[in-house]
Amino acid sequence: MLGLETSQAWLAHHFPERQILDAVVRRGVDRLDHNDSIVGPASMTADATEQAPGPEEPTWRSLVRSIDLGRVVPNATGYAVVYRVRGWRSIRYVAVGVEGADGTFRHVKVRHPRQGHWDSVAVDVTDLVHGLENGWDTLHTGAVQSVQIRVSGSDDDGLGTADVAWAATWRADPELRLSATAEHRSVTRAVVSALADYVAQTQLASRAEAFLRDRRLSLAGPETHVWHAGSAKPVGPGDDPTSRFLWHGLVPASGLLAHGLATGSADARAAGHELVRAWLAESYQTVDDDPRYAWYDHAAAERMVAFVLARDDAAEHGGAAYAATLDDAVRRHALLLESEAFYVRNQNYRYHNHAMFQDLALLAAGLVTDLAGADRLVRRALSRLADQVDHLIVHEGDHAVLVENSIGYHHAMERLLACASTLSRLAGEDRRASGTVAAMRRFSRAFQYADGRHPAVGDTWRDPADATAERPRDDDLGVVTLPRAGYVAAHSADGTSMFVVATSLSATHKHCDNLSMTLFSQGVEWFVDPSFFSHAYDEPVPSYLRGPFAHTAVVVPGADYSIEPGTARIEASGDEYDMVIRGSHTAFAGYRVDRQITGGLQPLDLTVRDHVHSLDANDPAQPVAVLHLAEGVSARLAQADGRSAVLTHPDAVNGLLLTWDHATARVVSGWHANRPETSSVAGSTFGVMADTTSILLAMPSDGAGTWRVRTAPAP
Repeated sequence: MLGLETSQAWLAHHFPERQILDAVVRRGVDRLDHNDSIVGPASMTADATEQAPGPEEPTWRSLVRSIDLGRVVPNATGYAVVYRVRGWRSIRYVAVGVEGADGTFRHVKVRHPRQGHWDSVAVDVTDLVHGLENGWDTLHTGAVQSVQIRVSGSDDDGLGTADVAWAATWRADPELRLSATAEHRSVTRAVVSALADYVAQTQLASRAEAFLRDRRLSLAGPETHVWHAGSAKPVGPGDDPTSRFLWHGLVPASGLLAHGLATGSADARAAGHELVRAWLAESYQTVDDDPRYAWYDHAAAERMVAFVLARDDAAEHGGAAYAATLDDAVRRHALLLESEAFYVRNQNYRYHNHAMFQDLALLAAGLVTDLAGADRLVRRALSRLADQVDHLIVHEGDHAVLVENSIGYHHAMERLLACASTLSRLAGEDRRASGTVAAMRRFSRAFQYADGRHPAVGDTWRDPADATAERPRDDDLGVVTLPRAGYVAAHSADGTSMFVVATSLSATHKHCDNLSMTLFSQGVEWFVDPSFFSHAYDEPVPSYLRGPFAHTAVVVPGADYSIEPGTARIEASGDEYDMVIRGSHTAFAGYRVDRQITGGLQPLDLTVRDHVHSLDANDPAQPVAVLHLAEGVSARLAQADGRSAVLTHPDAVNGLLLTWDHATARVVSGWHANRPETSSVAGSTFGVMADTTSILLAMPSDGAGTWRVRTAPAP
């Protein structure tokens, strides 16, 4: 145990933002092992974000240890533990806290700890993370002499451990300590400029202009909300999750603030500040009635972007009190984003795009805030972001791809890392971000249609053609194969493109789309990946669009489909004139699906051979090959043989001819609720869908079928 003065100096070194009045620190590694364990159900309730236990769920056990600090700190307000967990098969959480005189265990949970790494949890009752996890009316922890750490996890062999390097408790002034160093205005301006450019790439300027014109606030979907000064927040717990996220993330405010900087519009700046003030009044200075989205991990990160964009001229647009509240929000949100107890708090995995949003926001905050010890925030942001990139971005040759199964999210992370690279240089280092961004851009260009659109793989919006997009170039012609990432692209000089996906490195944003293909020719998308409609995945339309019947792939009706990693593979060779693409997957329970695509794009002539193998001889497959046609594509089945169809589109000079062997075909179109086998629709933007047509080829009992697509002869 360290003495009072030494303890205060120790904590001031590690947490200079705290004004410590009384403290005690105990140093020395203290190992928790099986002797401290309680075998059986965890002693704390699992967090609501965790998956419900399944039939193969392991036995969870808890390690519980109270670390005696040797002296009581009366009216303690904070506590800290530096810990390391090792040897666990899986961990549900690490809880760190103190037990008050009333027996209440006031604590925070780290839901995604890194094994084998020293990490810290440092919490004061004035911190947002403490209020979020313990109730916002908690003023102090009481007299504290010990800090407790609890690990809930599974290790099968009882060898899971936790080490504690040091633990502390303190009583601190509720006011945070500010830096005595004058703020570097040039750095702040550079940060704001980088964030404004980043926001401008992700939001339509037309939305900001529409708000300025008629005061209509756009959140998710086509619906808008009339807004006027003094309006109550436009969404509540009963509204769709995406709208709640966008409001609490202050995404419309960021768009207005960035638009004001880009155009010099004082009206846009004033409108952005108006939305920020409204959020602070209703959700920061009071307890919000929608805590899930008011304190959603991604929303808090986006909100910090708005705060940083707003703080320069806050006094001008809202007075001194507003500016002071905004500065306080920046400081306390920075500590929230830094906390391991808030990191990807609402996700099932540590390595997730939401973490990268948090890291970017923390990096920006650390560069502009006047909080003492802000350099620690910058270091934490850079370290965590590098760790996320190592886990979420896969490099293959000259290309780099986000592993989260979505072209749209890949583009989002490409833009985010470009901004982070700029901010990293302001912090004095880049950590390879610029090279990663360049490789991600090469992937984006290669996986794009000739008109600037991209296939809507995974959770991706089907945006209209982007006139500013960088088109595939001559060096993208031919076949681009990324077997580890699970993508194949093929382009020809006449603007024909085909994409095949077999992504299997992550379950995030994954659809039931292994070995599905999209086809673009003559300026028309013929075979479509149908987007996802909304993030309400369990609702009928999103469930269909994410499911197997919505993709140009093979379906085994009635078989469960797993999107977990490690089920698919793909390889390709050749060029745009003569190619071979081979892939297989075991996502359907009890079956292996093989697909081979041969032929060329110029002229367009492709043959697809599918084979479904039952892994149980007593359960033969009855597969169906689905061909999902894009909006505007019509299919006319030949009446004579029933084994061919002509596809046409009003914008295409020539149609496409489909033929198939040994299969019975039927055509479905439109939406039929809860009947995916008879439905055919595609999403576009949020909450918007359109009727499409799909051709379903019932394959023979041996599970093998062949179909062919080529340019139809001129009439």
